[in-house]
Amino acid sequence: MFFSMNIFYFENREIDKERWDKLIDDAPNGRIYAYSWYLDVLAEGCWDALIWGDYEYVMPLPWRCKFGIYYVYTPFFVQQLGIFSRNEIPQNLYAEFLDNLPCKFRYLELSVNLDNEIASKKATTKKIRTNYILDIDKSYEEIRNGYKPSARNKLKKKEDFLLQETTDFEKIISDYIRDNSYLVPEIKKTDYERLNKVMKKAFEEKHLIACKLTDKQGEIQASCFFLISHHRAYHLFSSQTFMGKKIHAKHYLIDYFIQKYHKRIKKYDFAGSDLPGVAEFIKKWGATPEYYSTIKLSRFPVNLLK
Repeated sequence: MFFSMNIFYFENREIDKERWDKLIDDAPNGRIYAYSWYLDVLAEGCWDALIWGDYEYVMPLPWRCKFGIYYVYTPFFVQQLGIFSRNEIPQNLYAEFLDNLPCKFRYLELSVNLDNEIASKKATTKKIRTNYILDIDKSYEEIRNGYKPSARNKLKKKEDFLLQETTDFEKIISDYIRDNSYLVPEIKKTDYERLNKVMKKAFEEKHLIACKLTDKQGEIQASCFFLISHHRAYHLFSSQTFMGKKIHAKHYLIDYFIQKYHKRIKKYDFAGSDLPGVAEFIKKWGATPEYYSTIKLSRFPVNLLK
């Protein structure tokens, strides 16, 4: 265990996971991605943490080792990490945490949950990223009236769809691989296997609603994993068949989900994208931007990990 000022460095085996998850539960800026069980699967147990004081502020550090070089990274299917606390996060705390990052980590590239100015002693840069949030803590009529005409027009046709919850997580993933994996070729088979595993764990922890949208023949045309935490439904991973694209099945899936669950959930988190096409699709629902950062720190002159 490493100690500097009030900041402790804990290896994974030293972290009190029960206390950790309770803090994430209580943190106003808590995110599903920061739970210990979520990181244990997607980082394959290779994540440590910086902890200020007695679990007052915590920062998970997913890591890998390549060519003997240890580095901190953001795993697939994790959008935002960073510092989490029950308290307000001081503006200079990121700099303090980064300045006390253990020397074994030679490089860091991490997406964090605050748009915060970082003035570190080390060579740190920042990129602002965009997420989109739709407030669904109101009547369905109010929500639908907030859709842009381009979304409402897609929903005019009375398709005979049925939205159902499902536990066939492998089906959702295999449908995506069949019809959509070409969009993200960097995601490998092992990443999808970890996704399946973490969805099973999220279901066990009561943090998942997996949905499928079927047509009148009973064929699945769209499906999605909705992670649930902190009064949010995270639209993490969705699939749409080639036929589904023609009949706008994903539009119906989103709209049906909002109709069914808006009384239980306050925010629909699109886990948005900076890609213009994806951003335009999301904005048509009346979603508003929520910003976060990707921070980088390098302790050698050339990035050897790219």
